[in-house]
Amino acid sequence: MAGCLAGGRLWQGGRAASPTTAALYLPAVAQNFVAATASASFGHAALAALFFGAGVFSWLALESVILHRTMHQPALDKALRPLQGIQAAPAAVGGVSYLALTAGPPDLLAQMLFGYALYQAGLALRQLPWTAQSGLTPAYWAFSFGVMALATMSMSFLARAPQEPVWQALAPLLFAAANLSWMALVALTVTLLRQGRLWPTTGPLSTEQWVGSR
Repeated sequence: MAGCLAGGRLWQGGRAASPTTAALYLPAVAQNFVAATASASFGHAALAALFFGAGVFSWLALESVILHRTMHQPALDKALRPLQGIQAAPAAVGGVSYLALTAGPPDLLAQMLFGYALYQAGLALRQLPWTAQSGLTPAYWAFSFGVMALATMSMSFLARAPQEPVWQALAPLLFAAANLSWMALVALTVTLLRQGRLWPTTGPLSTEQWVGSR
């Protein structure tokens, strides 16, 4: 399944707790959810279900690790804090995958995924003053995963259940929020580019450094 290579490296242990962030979702969770959505879009429902299952249970396993680190270890380094913006992504991206696998009005599971994604997005907003201590950094693009997926879910909900007042209220708000977030991220990127801070300035790794980082 998608993400097996990266996930297998985690099983080998030897990792420090300090760099553990929501970025761990990307190899196993994100890849499987995207593969599920793509498979369903091309009509391969059985294959999509396999990818979806791998993504869901990888997400549940990793979330306990990530939340344990944030609660019981020292606070994240300022440079890593924006990566916590990914925290809302698994439920939202998984919800998009689930909607690709199902038809008709959003069922209870779809609404549960949407609700949890909204909750995580609310927590991210609550944490923004703490996160902003990192200053301007490209890492804020981490928020784009969840924000865009939430907007996509809300628009799909509205299309499938157009008479539901909740979706009528939330879909335009989340769509607007996604567009505003996208414009803010583009503006941030242009600002960093003009300041010469978009790309690392430490130079390429030597062979010894690269091997050591593996």
